[in-house]
Amino acid sequence: MNENKIPIEDPETWDKMKQVWDLIAAGNKPLRQMTAIMNKMGLHTIYKGRNIKIKIPTAQRIFRNKFYAGILTSPTYKEEVQGQHKPMISMEQFYKVQNILDGRCVNKKSINIKKSRTDKAFPLRRIVKCSECGIGLTAGWSKGRTKHYPYYRCAGGCKTTSIPAKKLDDTVIELLQKITPKKECLELFTQYVIEEYEERLKTLKSARNRADGEIERLTDMRKVLVKKNMMGVYTDEIFLEQNALIDKKMTVAQTAKSDTMLEKYDIHKLADFIKATLSDLGATYKKSTVTQVRALIGSIFPSGLSYNYDGTLNHEINPMYQAIFNFDVGRVAYCDPTENRTLIARLKTWCPNR
Repeated sequence: MNENKIPIEDPETWDKMKQVWDLIAAGNKPLRQMTAIMNKMGLHTIYKGRNIKIKIPTAQRIFRNKFYAGILTSPTYKEEVQGQHKPMISMEQFYKVQNILDGRCVNKKSINIKKSRTDKAFPLRRIVKCSECGIGLTAGWSKGRTKHYPYYRCAGGCKTTSIPAKKLDDTVIELLQKITPKKECLELFTQYVIEEYEERLKTLKSARNRADGEIERLTDMRKVLVKKNMMGVYTDEIFLEQNALIDKKMTVAQTAKSDTMLEKYDIHKLADFIKATLSDLGATYKKSTVTQVRALIGSIFPSGLSYNYDGTLNHEINPMYQAIFNFDVGRVAYCDPTENRTLIARLKTWCPNR
């Protein structure tokens, strides 16, 4: 809002816009979706006294505007200056968003993806496949004398046998309980995660310090560039070219700083969550939503599960999960079923910058 020619917070839209910047900075929503979200939140532009819905080009201009980071720019004056208004976002967040926008084509039409079914009675629908044809199991209700019963069946029709939902659930739970890591494995693994996190944090803090020095150097270079342009030493064409190069380097430096967001996470709470989730996989499965079940099964069994009609499951465990499972023996299983193993000390070399 404008108060005595000074921008101040609009109490009705400030928090909403701040939330919008946080959403796009997460990097998992395209500009088209962000535009729809902004309109749904009641954000709009004003033209000739009328409220106008935000369109994609408008959203693009908003997310390219340094004003939200507290910086004033002008097509007339080349120099950027710090405004008197309160910044809504940090420069790190602004440049992170620029990086995201530069790597995304906003004109590409979104692909229509069929919504997956999330019936709580059938958490394993399409997750477990038929062992004979490889097609995911579908599910439905069968009418009994007094009530309806949930069943799974092959979507390809290669088997007429229906599988009671409880039977398949119990089979999956039994498998999860069988591969649940021992308490000692989880303790060692979470301790390893904490140590690696702390090492990575040191590296990121060092990178932030280097980025601060680079940002200061680039800011000084920009001031010199503006000065020489005003003195006529550099033409406008050279100024624009050199300024664009400085802006690219500034984006890289600011992005390096934004990576230090890692330090805002509580690694000990994360370690507790890992232990609580993996200490009893059967119990975790029972209390999970359909979406969480898919994430759980997909992370442990990347190739999925296939059901044999003798009541057993074919499965291949994720090598990384297998590593957690074998932490108590002082070695890490590298792949299954060949059981080639690698020392933990060597596992650390897989981490970047080590």
